[in-house]
Amino acid sequence: MYENLSRKERRQLQKIEAKQKKVEMKISTTKSKIRSWMIWIVVCLVVASLALRVYPSFRSNPHEFDALAKCLTEKGVVMYGAYWCSHCQEQKKAFRDSFEFITYMECASPEDPQKMTAQCKAAGISGYPTWIFPGNVKLGGEQTLEKLSKVSDCPLK
Repeated sequence: MYENLSRKERRQLQKIEAKQKKVEMKISTTKSKIRSWMIWIVVCLVVASLALRVYPSFRSNPHEFDALAKCLTEKGVVMYGAYWCSHCQEQKKAFRDSFEFITYMECASPEDPQKMTAQCKAAGISGYPTWIFPGNVKLGGEQTLEKLSKVSDCPLK
């Protein structure tokens, strides 16, 4: 095959063949990398689609306690608390987004967070949170939604 070629021509041909092999190797490596990336993308898409299908079943409805919160407010129930009170924060979290329907009275004085507002003093608040029901019935401390529902005769959901 190379017999009829001069030495110089053979070297040039060998250089061209070597370059061609390098290019073929690069193409092969690139194809392999593309295949790997495609597999990872497909795996990620499958996992993401499964997660999106499963996620709603783990997520609770953020407005599931609207009925309870609205009923408490309609019946004149008020929650007294302070912004710095961890139990008050937990009580608010229990209602999730439905807390917006609760009648809430802030008892921490804007000038001095440790001082109680006049409204809370007049209501006889001695600790946080305190729930006051019609007839001046008081429930002190963090309450379960079930208990609030039972005491107020309001539906939980």
